[in-house]
Amino acid sequence: MVYLCFLDPFVKVYLLIGGKRVKKKKTAARKGTCNPVWNEALSFNVASSNLSNTVIEVSGGSVFK
Repeated sequence: MVYLCFLDPFVKVYLLIGGKRVKKKKTAARKGTCNPVWNEALSFNVASSNLSNTVIEVSGGSVFK
């Protein structure tokens, strides 16, 4: 069976401090693949006083073409 992929998937990473989204980063889209692999580093600077209230939220998305 042949699968055609017309999606350009990407990943969004949010930094939440105290339950509020304070920063967002996004990977590059992987064009035309059903099985994307990301080898990217996304980094955030967080003050040590905020570490106990910090959460990372990861979600995926895609651009349909």
